[in-house]
Amino acid sequence: MKKQIEILVNLQKMDTEIFDIKLILRNISGEIDGLDSKFKKYEESYNENQVVIEELGKKYRSCESETELNLSNINKSKEKLKNIKTNKEYQLLLKSIESIEKINSKIEDEMLQYLDDIDQVKNELKDKKIKLEEISLHIKDEKKAVEQKSEKYHIKIIDLNVKRKELMDTVEPKMLEIFLATQKQMHGGVAIASVKNSVCKICNVNMPPQLFNELQRCDSLKFCPNCQRMIYWDKDSQE
Repeated sequence: MKKQIEILVNLQKMDTEIFDIKLILRNISGEIDGLDSKFKKYEESYNENQVVIEELGKKYRSCESETELNLSNINKSKEKLKNIKTNKEYQLLLKSIESIEKINSKIEDEMLQYLDDIDQVKNELKDKKIKLEEISLHIKDEKKAVEQKSEKYHIKIIDLNVKRKELMDTVEPKMLEIFLATQKQMHGGVAIASVKNSVCKICNVNMPPQLFNELQRCDSLKFCPNCQRMIYWDKDSQE
């Protein structure tokens, strides 16, 4: 019985190590997702600037088309001036030309502002492109390091699972059945706990004196009356 309990204790330690490695691997996966998210954020910012430049370009071209149309109308109106015979008609048409010219002047001011805005955003885009390339290289190096760490732990967990299988083969079927059932009951947690100074080291509850005395004999399987885990007397950790 004592030997079987020792095997179960080692099996539990192995399962705990596997569980801890799985947590590490989940965290590593989160690190990789975080790095991808960081790059995507900068990439989106870079793409937003490109969209802004495209939109400003469209507005500029729209203004350009409008000014060209207005200039065409102005030229047509000026041609008409040559054939107008009354002063009233002449003044009205002249006023119309002046009005269109004012509109064109205002549009041209807007076009100049669009060009200034485009230059400003292009400069920002240039800086962001340099930054994006730097971040891309940095994240690539970080991901490589994280992935190497992940590979190391995956190899470790494969090795542990092989050893775990070998260890399970040395446990008596009934004992293994009880161990696995208890582990399942604990949602994959600790199935066997040590008792030190009459106290269960998992739930911190005192053992009844008789149970503790029986536990020290290591001749039968015992359970914590509180947490229902398998328990063993770890004489090496007693004070």
